[in-house]
Amino acid sequence: EGRNIVGGNYLGGNYWSSPDDNGFSDTCSDADNDGICDQPFVIDENNVDYLPLAGYAPTPAPLPDLIVESITYEPLEPFIQDAVKFAVKVKNTGDAGAGGFNISLLANETQIEKRRVESLNAEGSVALEFIWTPASAGSYMITAIADSDAEVHESDEGNNAKTVYIEVRQCEIRGMKFNDSNMNGIRDDGEEGVKGVEIRLSRLNFSEWWWEEEYVGNTSTGDSGNYSFSGLPKGYYIVEEGLPDGFVQTYPPYGAR
Repeated sequence: EGRNIVGGNYLGGNYWSSPDDNGFSDTCSDADNDGICDQPFVIDENNVDYLPLAGYAPTPAPLPDLIVESITYEPLEPFIQDAVKFAVKVKNTGDAGAGGFNISLLANETQIEKRRVESLNAEGSVALEFIWTPASAGSYMITAIADSDAEVHESDEGNNAKTVYIEVRQCEIRGMKFNDSNMNGIRDDGEEGVKGVEIRLSRLNFSEWWWEEEYVGNTSTGDSGNYSFSGLPKGYYIVEEGLPDGFVQTYPPYGAR
């Protein structure tokens, strides 16, 4: 045993190479990885190297490997303006510890938030929390990326991301104003919708001791008397109508709300 001229752990003959790396030592087999070719190198009938050196690749240094192990979130069926809480678990599956790195969370490739991890041991894991408040309904691709700024040299640079898909819902309030000709508070056959009635929507915001009305918007009934408010977060709402000239309200009996 002993360090040979190409860095191997066993002494032997010569290293037979060529400028194009196609020499005997460059291409010989070394099944037992002892740094000596399995076959002798016959130079000519009078010259044989019985222990030609094989190409030696030093053992690479251990490296970390960061992966996103899981992404969970709640609520599972979020509405717009809900505070959606994500828990992102990152694991170092490599053979060495990782220095500082960032974890980013994205919604449809737009960054929500970035969090910092100062270090992570080999086989260690860390869970971080992210908060996202979606402003509009629809389908979202949520992606978590470990080492999002490529600060850590890893054994595998292509496995840092994980994606989940969530559906963000919205609320809708809709109704119809009609001419209650028999004044029974129920729409009967033949009772037509009333066009142009103003409808106002407010949201109730509750505090510990009180509640406040927040104006949301207003609209007018269409040709058939229908109206709707869409794109609403879940909550409590007040719907008010404007009473057209010449009409009285039949339902509800206690006011226009």
